[in-house]
Amino acid sequence: MRFAHHECMGKILNHISHKFEIFRVCVHCGGILVRNSDALISDRMLCYVCEHKLELHRNLYVRNDYEHEVYSAYSWTEVNEILVRNIVRGLKGGGAERLFAHFAETICELRWRESKRSRRQACFRNNTYVIPAPRRGGVTRDHGEELGFAVAQLLGAKYAPILARKYKEEQKSKSLIERKITHDIFSIDQRGLEMLKSQSQPRVIFVDDIVTTGRTAHSAYMALGQPMNFEIWAIFNRIRLRP
Repeated sequence: MRFAHHECMGKILNHISHKFEIFRVCVHCGGILVRNSDALISDRMLCYVCEHKLELHRNLYVRNDYEHEVYSAYSWTEVNEILVRNIVRGLKGGGAERLFAHFAETICELRWRESKRSRRQACFRNNTYVIPAPRRGGVTRDHGEELGFAVAQLLGAKYAPILARKYKEEQKSKSLIERKITHDIFSIDQRGLEMLKSQSQPRVIFVDDIVTTGRTAHSAYMALGQPMNFEIWAIFNRIRLRP
């Protein structure tokens, strides 16, 4: 009961902050984030102590334990389980554009480092399409779409929300075995498919907030016609699941 009350008050305070830029509370420990000269309050959702805890799980290399290359900012493990859950919950409050821009920058740094090129040398503008995991409903962008939009802006690439979900059931409600056999969950806008086919070897960046088994991304890969240059970008990757 006390936890529910604390979570509710945190959401109310953060909503006020988005409006007036006065203060926010850390989504993990509940500490007050006070405005300072270093950054706007809306640039942050964690106190410095909790930010340090998250940074301990920053990915330094591309994940090759999936069917496709995964560039994720952080790993979601048993150690930081509660911290990550609170971050994901906190992102649902809306008004977190600067936070998604920060996550996009973190993933881009990893991608540039893996390509052994500087930011100026890495060219993602030509024939690059950022395709987000589509929302399950509503009219506003969800986590995957917000991150995808931020990535496209940062890269100067084309933001192309051309996928749609065939089913409303969420992946997180499924077991590991159920996720592994899941396929054909996306449909694609015909004009979007023609747009990709009209390009010579387009680079496709599929963006989602969390990658678990990689089946959602692989379903997108199949729906998009199995593009030759296909990458997955996410905020978190989470390998372990219940059986």
